[in-house]
Amino acid sequence: MSEIFNTKEQEKDKEQEKDIKKEKDKEKKKQKDKQKKEKDKEDTGDDSKDINNKDKERKKEKDKKKDKDKQKDKDKDKQKDKDKDKDKDKKKDKKKDKQKEKEKEKEKEKRRQKQIQKEIDKETQQLVAQATGKYGHIFIMGMYEPILFDMPVIQKKSWDKVLPSYSDKRLIDLISKMLIYSPEKRITALEV
Repeated sequence: MSEIFNTKEQEKDKEQEKDIKKEKDKEKKKQKDKQKKEKDKEDTGDDSKDINNKDKERKKEKDKKKDKDKQKDKDKDKQKDKDKDKDKDKKKDKKKDKQKEKEKEKEKEKRRQKQIQKEIDKETQQLVAQATGKYGHIFIMGMYEPILFDMPVIQKKSWDKVLPSYSDKRLIDLISKMLIYSPEKRITALEV
């Protein structure tokens, strides 16, 4: 046990010696630093001004670089915003184009429906003219004008007599509505 105690004491002594050496080294460094500073003050004089000026110039250059970098970043952000705005405008234009196309398609469909209705009206009027014998129409390039024929007047017959084999009242009613001479009173294809 005495051996262990001795080794511990030796270790403590060694640590104390190390600490003392460290403190001495620190003091020596401080003294050397003081001496260097004093020498620099004596030697430099004008040189210290040049060094200060160079330091200031370096700082200015660094600041300029930072400003340029900031400006570049701002420019990049602005460009990104412009690109986003352009993309939004393109999307809006595409939507407008699609809406215009839809409107054109609707107009085409309306024209087609009107054309179909005109053709149905023409056929109906021809049937009426054949059935009644009083009025007819001249069809020229899609336009028609009513003209009066000098035809004998025929008495109206009931549809039951004309179509005796059909007993369905709905069919007879439909045919009679389709063969009304006046276009305003006549049933349309869509109403059928």
